[in-house]
Amino acid sequence: MKKPKNFDATVRLIASADSASVPYDGPIAMLTKVEAREQERKRKERLEEQVRERIAKAKARAAKEIDWDVIENFIGYGPIDAPVVFIGMEEGLYDPTYLEADLKYRSTFAPVMDIQEAHLGLYKGPDLFGPRARAQKTWWAASDVMLHFDGLTPKDKKHRAALRKQYRTMILGNAKLSDALLVELLPYPSPSKTDWFYGAYKFKTRQEYEAKVTDGRIRLLRSTLEQYPRKAIICYGRDDWKRFKRLFPDDTKWTIVGRFEYAMWNGAKVTLTDHLTSPCFYSDEGLDQLAAIALP
Repeated sequence: MKKPKNFDATVRLIASADSASVPYDGPIAMLTKVEAREQERKRKERLEEQVRERIAKAKARAAKEIDWDVIENFIGYGPIDAPVVFIGMEEGLYDPTYLEADLKYRSTFAPVMDIQEAHLGLYKGPDLFGPRARAQKTWWAASDVMLHFDGLTPKDKKHRAALRKQYRTMILGNAKLSDALLVELLPYPSPSKTDWFYGAYKFKTRQEYEAKVTDGRIRLLRSTLEQYPRKAIICYGRDDWKRFKRLFPDDTKWTIVGRFEYAMWNGAKVTLTDHLTSPCFYSDEGLDQLAAIALP
């Protein structure tokens, strides 16, 4: 069986999972606890300065005007040819106060982006990465699924939790290392489905927005899924299952298993599940069940 493209990097990550701290500035190295602490002490100031410089450069690239075509045709984070695809309904929005600045920055995006590079210029985006990264529950659960995909899920719960956190901040959505592509059906970030902060920009209501944008997004994402061989496609968010099913042929045969539905399409296993932030995935057992259903 061919190794996943991030297999070696993940093995080194497991080897360093027990280290007190692992520097976050390049390839994942196999470090002892003493080496990791010493490197962190010596390189901390330089790394922080590098991060500040990268953030400043990212923000400087922001467009002067919002390019809605770029935003509406954005596909997601990670390699376009990834064997595993996660599909949600829409990205979250940390603070609507900074929406316009975020939209101008997003107007510079390529159709597919490295997840960390993309977030450097978004408000609070850099806080999602590094040794003290803030939590992101959707990506946290997706990272656990990907550890299963690589066959590298530790049996020890503490080791698994540490590895999952490192995987989330170092590998998931990385343009070079990730085996997962993270996609959203709708392109505008929002704190929730009940919020609408775009009335002054383009669409007065969420209903108008969804009516005008959804069909085009379905075509774009369907074409993206068809473009490369996939092994697993995981669509999360129970309220949106009907819309997710539109990505696949009408005659697709869906099978119900517990709280999941799944089907085979173009050689890939397609799974409909609850949102990855659902309490049913708070435990390792819940995540094990998701991986058992969703992965081939």
